[in-house]
Amino acid sequence: TIDTYSDYLRAINIVNTLGEEKAPYSYDLVLKALTLPQIANPVIFAPSVVKGRGTGHLHRCLSAAIESKAFVYIPESKSLAETEAVLSAYFEKGLLPSQIISKLPDESYLPVIVTDRFCLSKEEYQEFKNNKALISLDESSEYADYSDYLLDIIPSYKLKRRANSEEPCLIEKPKNVKSLPQSSDSVVNSVLVCLGGEDPAGLTLPAVKTAAKCLPHAKITAVCEKPESFSFGNVEFSGPIKDLKERIFEYDLVITHYGLTAFEAACAGCKVILLPTTKLHVKLAEKYGFAFIPNSKITEEDFLSALNSEKTLTSFFAKENSAENASLSQRISEISEGKKLLCPVCEKNPLLPDPVISRNKTRTYRRCRTCGMVYMSYTCEKEKKYQKAYFFEDYKKQYGRTYEEDFDFIKAQGLRRLENIHSIYPVFEDKNILDIGCAYGPFLSAASDAGLKPFGTDISEDAISYVQNKLGIPAVTSAFPEINIEAEFGIPQFDIVSMWFVIEHFKNLDQVLSKISAILKNDGIFAFSTPSGEGISAKSNKDSFFEKSPTDHFTIWELSQCESILMKYGLKVEKIVSTGHHPERFPFVQKRNIKKGSFLWNLTDKYSKLMRLGDTVEIYCRKIEK
Repeated sequence: TIDTYSDYLRAINIVNTLGEEKAPYSYDLVLKALTLPQIANPVIFAPSVVKGRGTGHLHRCLSAAIESKAFVYIPESKSLAETEAVLSAYFEKGLLPSQIISKLPDESYLPVIVTDRFCLSKEEYQEFKNNKALISLDESSEYADYSDYLLDIIPSYKLKRRANSEEPCLIEKPKNVKSLPQSSDSVVNSVLVCLGGEDPAGLTLPAVKTAAKCLPHAKITAVCEKPESFSFGNVEFSGPIKDLKERIFEYDLVITHYGLTAFEAACAGCKVILLPTTKLHVKLAEKYGFAFIPNSKITEEDFLSALNSEKTLTSFFAKENSAENASLSQRISEISEGKKLLCPVCEKNPLLPDPVISRNKTRTYRRCRTCGMVYMSYTCEKEKKYQKAYFFEDYKKQYGRTYEEDFDFIKAQGLRRLENIHSIYPVFEDKNILDIGCAYGPFLSAASDAGLKPFGTDISEDAISYVQNKLGIPAVTSAFPEINIEAEFGIPQFDIVSMWFVIEHFKNLDQVLSKISAILKNDGIFAFSTPSGEGISAKSNKDSFFEKSPTDHFTIWELSQCESILMKYGLKVEKIVSTGHHPERFPFVQKRNIKKGSFLWNLTDKYSKLMRLGDTVEIYCRKIEK
């Protein structure tokens, strides 16, 4: 039944995706449709339709919506006459009127919002924040951190923030291109002056007048909202040119500003001259090899200088985008299937988004304003399965040997860790230990050798079978923290609980640490290891560190934050051991090519240990009464 506006949008999404020709729909077909990505993850494009920002944002969203059958949000109050004209053109191309919506759904139908606004305002964020995810295209505002995923398509220049991905290949290139390539000295017979639907900088007429004087024999077409007549006979004023992208090859020279039209013209084989709407656009023109006029006066001298430059035929696409067109709608579909995650400790949706620490092509990381934990806030990665392949094929890819082949080495590490536990918990006799995420049991074997009574749990059936049958140690296949410890082992609380490179795999850290505190005896020890967010790799190249971080590590622990987080659960840090020291990762060691074993190498290694700059860390806590 359709009782609400959100019900209506859901139904329209199904109809648009399946196609009306299949109606009436069977019950089974509708059930199957509900599993399709475009229905399970509804997408709403939100382009800018504000006067003064041109129509490029609208064109891009409408084009992507035709292929994806996504909705396009255009508030009625923002629907300008020019917007209506653009919509009419896209309806002829296959856009469905039902895809245009003037109101967003309520929380019963959370969509993925894709903003194409150029500059997202705080008010717009408030409007879009109730969503499954917020993806932004070419976003340059101070509120860019509010977006879960930033996708830059038009190449940018020294932005303070980093995008998740920069993909100029997603610029939709024209199918129609010049049959014969131009050269820098080719005769210009036709000129297009196109500075957006509204030309907010008012450069169209100055450009037309200068071009007419410098190219008296060329036919000049100027796209202008309110044409003005003057005496140059070779100038024709025009309203918006229908399907400009596929007609732009008809012109020898295109005069425009930095944006989609410039790249489309370059790809079609036209000469291009850019006009300086801002100082930033001048820098962008320089960076990406466009000919440009440096100031708004547009003198004949500057015009001819730009026209005679070899840069009128930019080689950007030849260098960077030789591949065939990628699809923006398909890329948005891939990103929209990702998951937005809350801080695993606080598990609350903050009033304002937590600050972004790093972005990469498949993930976004933030720091919680409340507890300080660094966590993965958005991921496009598929969830990993911790089965046999994880410990054998995947492990071997990372370390060069299988987990079983590495058993003795891992066990030796376990014996060293047990010495650290023993230093703060002297009596092992008659004491038990639970190893969570025990894998194939090397630490359990070490604990048994040390005189402890070991127990293990893991979600891998193969691993637990090995522990039970090969090592003869009590272990169960179960997820943590769901496991009922007393029911499985007959033990309500343990003297020692350990997790070795496991804690970072949990999305629900609050539940995990609460459970650990509950199953640990007072004065008992909780010991765990994890990658360090304050090691040399993170400090020397933060973005590279996060990019190389395994895709199933949902938290990044920092020594400066761990004590306050653990104390919330009655776990007092007693000892921290910095591990995984790599002198070769220090920038000055790389720069000076310092050799392993040399005095400076050894000195760097000692400094790394003294300053706790290892890339991994072991933390040993004691449970205290709260």
